[in-house]
Amino acid sequence: MTKRIVALTLCLAMLAGCGMPAQADTAALDAAFSRWFQDVPEVHFTATLQVNTLQPFADTTVNLLNSFLKHVTVSADLQSSGENSQTDAQIALEGKTAADWSESEQNGAYTFTTSLLPRRTLTSAQTSPAGLFTAKDGQNGQSAANAGADQAFSSLDAFTQLQQCYQALTDGIAPYATEKKANYNIKNVGKGVWSRVAHLTKEQCDGLVSQLRAVLACGMDDAYRAQLAQMTFENGLTVALYRNADDKDICVYIKGNADDADGTRRKLTFQWAFATNGQERTDTYRF
Repeated sequence: MTKRIVALTLCLAMLAGCGMPAQADTAALDAAFSRWFQDVPEVHFTATLQVNTLQPFADTTVNLLNSFLKHVTVSADLQSSGENSQTDAQIALEGKTAADWSESEQNGAYTFTTSLLPRRTLTSAQTSPAGLFTAKDGQNGQSAANAGADQAFSSLDAFTQLQQCYQALTDGIAPYATEKKANYNIKNVGKGVWSRVAHLTKEQCDGLVSQLRAVLACGMDDAYRAQLAQMTFENGLTVALYRNADDKDICVYIKGNADDADGTRRKLTFQWAFATNGQERTDTYRF
């Protein structure tokens, strides 16, 4: 029973506030995945867990945690047809099921069962029972599923938006840049062997200010975008693009100072690194 509790706690911590509603088009393991699932009637996925950084703990503690997490897998099957849907999920330790649950929605009514509540069936005419398990105090299941809609930063939005706008910046720096061989190793992404680096002056930044702001605004909320719309780069910036040995873009880098409208000057370091290997996509982000 201890293993079941530990495994479930780890999973719920990862999915905190997101719930497991059956509707694949509104929320799955994470509400952020809904845009991927909304047009797909059947989805099966398996997730493994790994912690890269856990402040304030040292790498030794993180490695100990990962030595346990490597045995944990979370899997789910999602099926939807119109307003009806079915979610079946499980948490496994070393391939053996530690806990599972199932939720269906038919004509707006929910039915939920789980191995943690044997011989029990939870029903609701309005709200996902699974959403209630991870809702914060005072929230109902629907608000839990929508938690984070007004968050200050969304990494999934950032990666999607960056793919659409970064080339306008990296192409724009070309007249001011030096292109040469590089030796830049990026953890979990790969090695940059070619670079395009531009040390932009204030005037050059002014000419590229729309492209710079577009990249820095990716994934941010309206409040930050409004602040960014007034931001300037009085001391210039260094902007770089890196490619790997296959001549594929893998990293965009910006460094310098940013000046707010009130005169506040901040050090700015931005790096988005990305790679695709078959069906596996890796993005790392630092701002």
